Amino acid sequence: LVKELEKFEAIIRKAANDYEPSVLARYSFQDSRDFTSESSTIYGNMIPYVSRHSGSVTGEFSYGKWDSSINYTITGKRWSTGAMIDDYLIHPWETCDVTLSRDFRNQDGRGLSAIINLNNILGEQYEFVQGYPMPGFNVMVGLRYDF
Repeated sequence: LVKELEKFEAIIRKAANDYEPSVLARYSFQDSRDFTSESSTIYGNMIPYVSRHSGSVTGEFSYGKWDSSINYTITGKRWSTGAMIDDYLIHPWETCDVTLSRDFRNQDGRGLSAIINLNNILGEQYEFVQGYPMPGFNVMVGLRYDF
């Protein structure tokens, strides 16, 4: 089984210091094609579940014991099989997630940390795997204690 992959990825990161924002931007172009057998009907088609274009932008801000971030991710169309027909098309999707956390630990690292994640705040209906939808808007709250 031979598969050819061409990939380009660009990452840009800017951070000032602990009290100012940092930004990370990522873009990926992948031309992943199946060159297994020239006699195959899917020869040269895209490899299943690999999108040609994807990217994300993440902004973070820390101040004292508070941390926050926002992440926006977008993924282009892709197919669930090597047969690139509409029945197997997985539509492009985008999500936006927000995180806020507070550290209550003392100087020796012991204590409590709290976090809240607001996931898919746009309520996007999307699938990683065809036929298995991902959750819409959801919230995760967590506490952690370090001994």
